[in-house]
Amino acid sequence: MWSGTSGPSYGPAERIGSRWDAVNSIVRPGDWNGDGADDVVGRIATTGELRLYPGDGGGGFGRPKVIGTGWGGVAGIFGPGDLNGDSRADILARFTDGTLWLYPGNGRGGFGRRIVVGHGWTASMTIVTPGDWNGDGRNDLVARRSDGTLWLYPGNGLGGFPGVSRIGIGWASFASISGSGDVDDDGRPDLLAWSQSGLMLLYPGNGRGGFLPKRMVGGGWADYDFRG
Repeated sequence: MWSGTSGPSYGPAERIGSRWDAVNSIVRPGDWNGDGADDVVGRIATTGELRLYPGDGGGGFGRPKVIGTGWGGVAGIFGPGDLNGDSRADILARFTDGTLWLYPGNGRGGFGRRIVVGHGWTASMTIVTPGDWNGDGRNDLVARRSDGTLWLYPGNGLGGFPGVSRIGIGWASFASISGSGDVDDDGRPDLLAWSQSGLMLLYPGNGRGGFLPKRMVGGGWADYDFRG
């Protein structure tokens, strides 16, 4: 864990866990079990189990709990926050056929009934969960397509994404992109992008669906993966 500071930088690294090599997908859905602390959800590679790692509010975790089975064939798992407007954190799952499913959280560590919320979300698209990117009070998705263009999929508060718009070009060279929350402490969500060489850049959100001027965060990040 790198604790955020009041500017576009991070404090020193702190180890908060070990033996996470068994987990092949990690997402940060927010407060999944309704106890007021943010949690982590991970998929176990060998079994396809989905486990909740409840946050303790101090940077650590409580005892993990199995919250789902049969997730081994899911191509991608994402923590978008509250997408359906019920004030509970949700999970998105992308299947190999490009179908995007919403698994609504019940606010107690489990799920409601899943629904299809999109098609054509193939593996060539990098999905990012920035929160409310356009400032309308609803959580959104950002996606990088194979041609390096960046697109905003604004959430409608009901689990859907009408009115897609392009918000960037030239993003193909980045190793990956992360919806990082508010990094620069201005009250608006931001994106982080890092190169194959480990150079990390901050792309601050302007709160209206676009960007403020980018800033360098630092180097040496090539060994880490911040997706989820």
